[in-house]
Amino acid sequence: MYLGVLSLLALQPSALTGYGYLVLYNAVFVLPLAIILTAAVARPALRRLSHWNLHHKEWMRLALGTLAIGMGLLILAAV
Repeated sequence: MYLGVLSLLALQPSALTGYGYLVLYNAVFVLPLAIILTAAVARPALRRLSHWNLHHKEWMRLALGTLAIGMGLLILAAV
């Protein structure tokens, strides 16, 4: 992914603009992933999430199934 972004940044008129876009890319895509990873390895958060998932298993399956069907219909409509 970085290679594609870096190749696009190389086409920018100045290096400062390219570095700015690289910082923006990291802030938009990499930073949220790092935050999610940090939250995922926290024991109390995992314990709360597993407890919630155990009590709402049927609703989660229904929501995920509905989301998958909706995405499939959206893909079919776009083609």
